[in-house]
Amino acid sequence: MTGYRSAMMAGDSELIAALRKLRPSIGVATQSFVQDAATVAWEDDAHVEKRRRVFGEKRDLFTAFFEQAGLEYLSTEAGFYLWVSVPDGDDEAYALRLMEEGVIVAPGRAFGAGGEGYVRIALVPGLEDCKLAIQRWAGLEERA
Repeated sequence: MTGYRSAMMAGDSELIAALRKLRPSIGVATQSFVQDAATVAWEDDAHVEKRRRVFGEKRDLFTAFFEQAGLEYLSTEAGFYLWVSVPDGDDEAYALRLMEEGVIVAPGRAFGAGGEGYVRIALVPGLEDCKLAIQRWAGLEERA
């Protein structure tokens, strides 16, 4: 359900009470179909293991490529984003060069000053599309 932004809040009762008051002022209600799908998903843990495996396969593909290409990256075992250090430090220009190759990443500066010099890769495309992105990215690195 990537992109549906379905979650829960847990914590101190006073904090939750404050968030409950604040939430209507800063956001909108999640669509009912997302709420229904989330309810079904939260009641089934089998899909969790499958998704972990799928994201792990994608992560392994990219990290193997990064290591082979000599690209530094932030290692993680969770989530579906990878952060890669940009060789020349200009994350925006690097993201644009990748986009010209058909590889879409986000320049790190879009997420604040701490992201400068990195690009963020979302592991949401299918496995075959990830392989294609790596092939195209490798071509860019070879020409650099």
